Amino acid sequence: MPEARFAWQGFSLPLSDEWRPAILSGGHREGYVRLEGEREDAIQVRWKAGRAPRQLNQRVLKYFGNLEGAARRRKLEFKGELDPNDDGSVEFRWRAGLKGYGRMWHDAGTNRVMLFERSGRAKDSFKQEARALWEALETFGSGLWPWSVVGLSVRVPAHYRLESWKLLSGRTTLAFRGRGAKVAADRWCFASQLIARHGLTDWARAATGLSELVEERDGAVRLSGRPGLLSRARRWEVVALVRHDPARNHLIVLHSEHAPGLGPEWEWLS
Repeated sequence: MPEARFAWQGFSLPLSDEWRPAILSGGHREGYVRLEGEREDAIQVRWKAGRAPRQLNQRVLKYFGNLEGAARRRKLEFKGELDPNDDGSVEFRWRAGLKGYGRMWHDAGTNRVMLFERSGRAKDSFKQEARALWEALETFGSGLWPWSVVGLSVRVPAHYRLESWKLLSGRTTLAFRGRGAKVAADRWCFASQLIARHGLTDWARAATGLSELVEERDGAVRLSGRPGLLSRARRWEVVALVRHDPARNHLIVLHSEHAPGLGPEWEWLS
């Protein structure tokens, strides 16, 4: 089975699905993600587009001010320390009931200031885990961006923007819009039961509303059909790629309405 990762808005981390999204906000230029694990374990990533600041120290200190204010309201003592690195990044740690380890840096590839933090109970040991995670964090500029959350893993062109998402236990949906295209990606559970009852092709036809089988390969099908009224007026095409993931017992569906030549490729499901 491929390494489990969480991927969102141009970055990815090697994390299992046991880390569940608690907050997913913002977009490509600025945003915030909070993932929660067992007990009070948490991971957060913040990002904001812009040129490299002369001093990241001040931004970390401003972040400390927010943490200290929250600690004061809970009548907790706050302690924070930072360690600037030669490459311009700043590592930091804090304690206020809980504790956290993190790093802030400017990512040249995406031209964003990034903040990563792993926090949890003060009595737990996770400093090395935090460092391993921020060192393993990947960012993506052009090409295909990975998106991976709650069992759904796809790749779409970098200029596609996420419009909406639904994260449910039985089904996960991400909806994107790009120049000349709109795409919906879905993850369905209980794949083996659905395929045993309906067959992959018939289930894919029912799930997508597309009837024409264009291509069939091991555990995957490509379908096409009649576009809706608006897409027909634009002379767009409609295509769906459906793949069975037996390792996770999932079905992954990529449904695309697009201008000619802008349809999805199989590598979007890899």
